[in-house]
Amino acid sequence: MTTELYLEDWLEIVRENLVVQLEGLVDEDRIYKFSVPDELTDAELSPCIRLNIADMRPNNWAGDEVVGYYYEFLIDVWHKDYYQCFVIGQHIQQVLREMNFRQTSPVFDEDEDTELFRDSRTYAGNILI
Repeated sequence: MTTELYLEDWLEIVRENLVVQLEGLVDEDRIYKFSVPDELTDAELSPCIRLNIADMRPNNWAGDEVVGYYYEFLIDVWHKDYYQCFVIGQHIQQVLREMNFRQTSPVFDEDEDTELFRDSRTYAGNILI
């Protein structure tokens, strides 16, 4: 059994890459990890992004040593304008593709609770350490 720990915060790495690439589209302080603050009004949500880890597990070994991890990220975008929501989603897709993650499932709908459009996508990929 391996005793190595993998402590790289890939959710923060994804967030940092999105902050750079989405400059002018979404403010840095509107890109959240795990949850969106409850105190925001529906109007203040537009635009915002929520990042979550959907899965993270070792998936590649060399002997008893883990040399790779499988990651899935769930990324949600909310925006009052459906086209801008789509555009931001496409930029996110480009950033994650450059990081060698592939989109595995999309959901695009109007969020009944907030009356905002939501672009929700899952991205998966492997990270060799």
